[in-house]
Amino acid sequence: MTATRPPREQLLGTWKLLSNSLVDLDGKTRYPLGDKPRGYLTLTPEGRFVAILAAGTRQAGQSDAELAALQRSFVGYTGRFTLEPSQDDPTGWTLRNRVEVAWNEAWVGTEQIRYLSLDGDTLTITARPERSAFGDKIRQATIVWQRSA
Repeated sequence: MTATRPPREQLLGTWKLLSNSLVDLDGKTRYPLGDKPRGYLTLTPEGRFVAILAAGTRQAGQSDAELAALQRSFVGYTGRFTLEPSQDDPTGWTLRNRVEVAWNEAWVGTEQIRYLSLDGDTLTITARPERSAFGDKIRQATIVWQRSA
């Protein structure tokens, strides 16, 4: 049986973060938010998205060092998105995020291209290899989400 592309509507809604991994060009995998990250992604029918990702080990902070650690253990951004059928994957979608507000001001005004695949209630989003927000290396990010009730 040949897999087919799910309808766009199946991608919309709220998703709970399961994992966030980065793979270096040399094949080394790292988990910048740890093995139990927290977060949610919402994709609305109107074409808005909100993504919040945080390390599961975050601690409240007051000092400059503690506040810097909080900044390094959090990703949050929002804006508009479009979904297009993937040119490379007959079962997937291409997501284009146009970032309007972000925890990292360098992301504001950028367009991020991501590749989506859906398997039941599991949504996998993969980025092209690019410079990571978690360092200077070129890495490919994969974020896995589960449909949230």
